[in-house]
Amino acid sequence: ISKLSTGDGYRIINVNSKKKTLIQNYTLNKEDGHPTPFNESFFITDTYPDYDNNNTGTLYGYNIKDDKLLTLDKLKSLPELDNSPLRCDLHPRFSSSKKLLSIDSMNNKNRSSIVYKIII
Repeated sequence: ISKLSTGDGYRIINVNSKKKTLIQNYTLNKEDGHPTPFNESFFITDTYPDYDNNNTGTLYGYNIKDDKLLTLDKLKSLPELDNSPLRCDLHPRFSSSKKLLSIDSMNNKNRSSIVYKIII
């Protein structure tokens, strides 16, 4: 229902002015994911692993100021679980220090976490 009322895509919302800006990026606007901000100009998001994308979840980084989308990683899923309530989305999230990024995974057919060290 929300897609019908607001359309697909990611939006930047200025909490002070209430201004909403649609990010005009084809890849982000055709996928649904779980965005997590790093700072005011960069966020990480993911795509759902499913039949349409070869059973692969993709981890993206997006630089808002430069309108640049970076493919950070691609992770294969378990095809028998894709498109089911048991699928494993990546759900990226930063640690409070922003020095680590954690994602969910189905490594070795077991649900687990992968932790990346952030190097800037």
